[in-house]
Amino acid sequence: MTTMKITFLKSPTGVYNLAYFEGDTVEMPVGQARELMDAGIARPFNKVEDDPVGVDLPAEIPGRKLLLKHGIKTMEELKAFKDLTQISGIGKSTAKQITEYLNK
Repeated sequence: MTTMKITFLKSPTGVYNLAYFEGDTVEMPVGQARELMDAGIARPFNKVEDDPVGVDLPAEIPGRKLLLKHGIKTMEELKAFKDLTQISGIGKSTAKQITEYLNK
C-alpha cells in the first residue's frame, strides 16, 4: 500500500470520523489523503514548515500542534507534565491519547 504524509488544516472529526486536530501530521493511504486534501481539510506534509528546529515530537503524536503552541518541543518536556489537561486546549480525551502514545 502506498502512503502519503499530510498535515491537517482543520479537524476531520465531524465529517470523516477521524480523531485528528488542526496541525496534526499523519501518514495514510494515498487515496484517503487525496480525498482529505481535495476537501480542503489537509495539505501535503512540508518538512520545513511542519518540523521547526529543535522539535523532536513525533509527527503522529496526538495534539502535536497544541503542544508546540505552548512551547513543548521535546519528548522530555512532554513527559515532565504530570497532568496534561493543564495545557490550554488539551482535554481529558486528548490527554488520554497522548498518554497512550507515550506508553506504547
